[in-house]
Amino acid sequence: MTLPTGAAVTFLFTDIEGSTRLERTVGSAPWAGLVRRHDEILRSAIESRHGVVVKTEGDAFFAAFAAPLDAVTAAVEGQRILATESWPDGAPIRVRMGLHLGEGQLRVAHAPGAPEDYVGIDVNYAARIAAAGNGGQIVLSDALVASSKPGSSARNPSTTAAFSVGEIVHVE
Repeated sequence: MTLPTGAAVTFLFTDIEGSTRLERTVGSAPWAGLVRRHDEILRSAIESRHGVVVKTEGDAFFAAFAAPLDAVTAAVEGQRILATESWPDGAPIRVRMGLHLGEGQLRVAHAPGAPEDYVGIDVNYAARIAAAGNGGQIVLSDALVASSKPGSSARNPSTTAAFSVGEIVHVE
């Protein structure tokens, strides 16, 4: 699937909270199965809402969406499924997620046949926004929140709204 480009691409970053501790708790072989299930859940949520998985690294996802509402819906669906999944005792999978609306600029391929990827400050903002969250939360940049308001063209990623499913908290 082709990566969306242009001035209004929504980037999603995810990461399992406390993954090193969790792997030590359950052991490497069972952990691989838990991560596989996590990957299935998130990939399905992303792709069912027209998102494209740009890449995965360890237990983290980087995805892009042409439509902001699709990105938010995918994140909420992913969190809801993760929250209701039957994880082993002592090893609940809690994922932090961050979403930012910004410029989708493709990186020039460094080798023939290399997979497409993004470059630019908006990708960095999205990664930092995700890192500000806790497991079970979705953190939205102000640019993304403002994009849902008629006539708005906000681009300041420093103010964010964070929410766990069912609650919204503003973070300055």
